[in-house]
Amino acid sequence: VPLDLRPVGEVYGSSWLAEPPPTRQSLLTCDGKPFLVQGKVGLLLAPGGTGKTYALAQLAVAVATGGKWLGTYPATKGRVLFALGEEDAEELHRRIYYTAKDLGLDEYERAELERNLTVLGLSGRSLAMLGRSATGEPEPSAWFREWRDSLAAAGPWRCLLLDPWSRWGGHDVEKDNSAATRGVELLEELTQLEGSPTVLVAHHTRKPTLGEKGGNADSSRGASALVDGARWACNLIRDNDDNDDGPDRLRLRVTKTNYTGPSPELHLTRDKSGVMRPLTPAEDAVRAAGKEALAAAKKALAPTKKKPQGNAAADKHAGGGDDGFDV
Repeated sequence: VPLDLRPVGEVYGSSWLAEPPPTRQSLLTCDGKPFLVQGKVGLLLAPGGTGKTYALAQLAVAVATGGKWLGTYPATKGRVLFALGEEDAEELHRRIYYTAKDLGLDEYERAELERNLTVLGLSGRSLAMLGRSATGEPEPSAWFREWRDSLAAAGPWRCLLLDPWSRWGGHDVEKDNSAATRGVELLEELTQLEGSPTVLVAHHTRKPTLGEKGGNADSSRGASALVDGARWACNLIRDNDDNDDGPDRLRLRVTKTNYTGPSPELHLTRDKSGVMRPLTPAEDAVRAAGKEALAAAKKALAPTKKKPQGNAAADKHAGGGDDGFDV
């Protein structure tokens, strides 16, 4: 399609500069301010087994019913697609059933969920949106074209939730930045469907190095172009220590946002079914006390440097060390 390179006055008229642009619409808000804007590509990042899929299931229920995601972020109601690349229909049913049960949905909310939620358990199917041309360049797959056309016919959509990126992206998206960039472009193409859906994709983080918690966008596994291209990212971080056998505690941290201001971390726990909720004030006080006790213990056990005594040069000639430590 040829680009329109005329000046803005010719394309849009004088009102383009005279009138303010439309206000950004939000899929989720936090304290009355935008948290996740509508019509953009976002990422939910976490190590395997942390709860990404249940977090997406809870987001699907929140948007379909107009409720709150994780009991905290009010959602704009609308049609939702929840599509799992690694789970079958039975497992998907299990996730949504327990989410709805734990959230205590009333009769009206259940009716809205049935009306607004579309679910797909696609385990065993090839879902790669990206293929390779005859010359080896990344290009949209035949599946992506079929997928996009099916979504267009079934819209409008408020959000599309895809899990995980490794199944949906396609060839080399985790190791080739050019392929990852092209993959993000295809996700952006989906945001242009009727309803301007937000497209949120779950993706694994790499294994953390010693002392690292993985709580930043750069901890995402594979090619960095995925995070570079996404407009929003949040990390789900396990907050328990390795020797902590108490209830699962997690933190939700926004690690990249191009359109919203900073927001505080959300501290969570999850029940045996996997559904997450915010810590109660009492639980949060226990968490904070535990963190303070751990920090104090680490400080008490940390080695301390001794101040050098006397003249360092004289000590050196007398046979002592010159590095500030007793020898």
